[in-house]
Amino acid sequence: MKFTPEWFIENLKSVIHYNELTWKSVLLFLVVPFACLVIEVFVVGWRNSSAKKLMEFSKTAQTDVACFVIHVFGLYQLVGIVFTLGVFYYAYGFIQKNIALNWLDVVPSNTAKFFFMLLVGDFKNYIRHYLLHYFGWAWQLHSFHHSAQQFTMLTYLRSHAAETVLTTFLDLFPFIIFGANFETIAAVYLTREAHQYLIHSQLSSSWGFVGKYILVSPLAHRIHHSVDPLHYGKNLGNTFIFWDRLFGTYYMPATNASIEIGLPNNPYNKSNFLYDYFLCYFNSLKALFRN
Repeated sequence: MKFTPEWFIENLKSVIHYNELTWKSVLLFLVVPFACLVIEVFVVGWRNSSAKKLMEFSKTAQTDVACFVIHVFGLYQLVGIVFTLGVFYYAYGFIQKNIALNWLDVVPSNTAKFFFMLLVGDFKNYIRHYLLHYFGWAWQLHSFHHSAQQFTMLTYLRSHAAETVLTTFLDLFPFIIFGANFETIAAVYLTREAHQYLIHSQLSSSWGFVGKYILVSPLAHRIHHSVDPLHYGKNLGNTFIFWDRLFGTYYMPATNASIEIGLPNNPYNKSNFLYDYFLCYFNSLKALFRN
């Protein structure tokens, strides 16, 4: 085997799945956010829309756009491997190759598979989200997401690559245990994507009964991003709000007072995207080794 530059490039593409990136997949990544941006404009008006805030291109919006570009062109995997030294990637590959229970194969209905995987995956997401807020080093990574000082809808993708790789690793387990065909995976993915864009939008509705007992609403998630200490660690659910009601992390204020989002003494959005990216990473390392 010759370790030529061509060999390295081809294997790197395979590792980060970049050889599977096509213009069709890029367009798929673009369709959902574009549709959500258009819907938001019709609901809240241009003046209050995420699209307008993105065009104003403030420091916080610049980070949202940069993270969106990284997402669309499949670069989170590459950047994440660099920041985590490939540890989670190799663990991911080992588990995927050696453990595959596929318990869901006995379920004949794709609709039943969809709802089951959406439910199981979201319970996993609730636990993951709780742990990101609980462990200091994990919170330092996750705080990059919370550093947004305004929602632009693309704030959903505002994430450090090291956190994204960790999240991808944890996402593996429900699909390894239960298994799912491509149609189910795609349906769950698109449903979550659309919902996440909407709850990071300029919509401020509580969604009434649905938002109180079933789905995380835009208002509930805005509270989660609040700088008010009263709201810390509240509304941790990703898709379903009933996890928060079940585990005591649900919170909804009695009034519709405006909610300021961001971090107290926010160190981000002052310089540039790369500076903030490395600041987040080194803050996480300091917290990890301090303990």
